[in-house]
Amino acid sequence: MSNVLILEDDELHRKVIQILCKRLNCSVAMYSKPSYAIEQDMITHADLIICDYNMEDETALVLLEYLKSNDIHKKVIINSGNPSCMNKINEKGYANFVTKYTCKFISLSLLKKYL
Repeated sequence: MSNVLILEDDELHRKVIQILCKRLNCSVAMYSKPSYAIEQDMITHADLIICDYNMEDETALVLLEYLKSNDIHKKVIINSGNPSCMNKINEKGYANFVTKYTCKFISLSLLKKYL
């Protein structure tokens, strides 16, 4: 069973992703922003991290900085309605910590591919 960590502040998007993951028999943990998952040490347990870019008062850059600083390599899908976020991620030097970018509506087939 794969462990999926969902970092998303919108409850509807969180629930939809959770349902898809459950259909694939994954264990799911959900947080509304990266710092909460980092505080709970959930990053190390995840096989796949699905992360929105803009969340409450944080962005996915918090997660990516944590991964880079701790030399942690996980599969990370940035699931955002903001395609320009990848420019910011590239500018900060975090591109090699992102496995895939999707435009907010993640599919079951995409999840299967990265689990």
